[in-house]
Amino acid sequence: MEILVIGGAGFQGSHLTESLLADGYWVTVLNTPSKNTTRNMQGFQSHERVSFISGSVTDGETVYRAVRDHHVVFHLAARTNVDESLSEPKSFLETNVMGTYRALEVVRRYRNRLI
Repeated sequence: MEILVIGGAGFQGSHLTESLLADGYWVTVLNTPSKNTTRNMQGFQSHERVSFISGSVTDGETVYRAVRDHHVVFHLAARTNVDESLSEPKSFLETNVMGTYRALEVVRRYRNRLI
């Protein structure tokens, strides 16, 4: 079974990705590259059953291409820094609200299982 983890290199997503790989699943991680995500991926970055898509949940085309080839989709992408959310609310709304909406719409279209 092929699983997509949107936000799979974030704090929670990286732990989920490691667990899924340990259970024998093939995992694709869709994530925006950053210093923190690079550190989070150290435990599985070279694993033979993981692949990576560099992109954002805010990019509908990227989400569309990623979701269509997977049986199960976990959506964990989010911006989480409270101080930044106060100074950049539009960016947080775009990622956390509209990004989730895009992911839900694509999953609904392809009838994938969203967790």
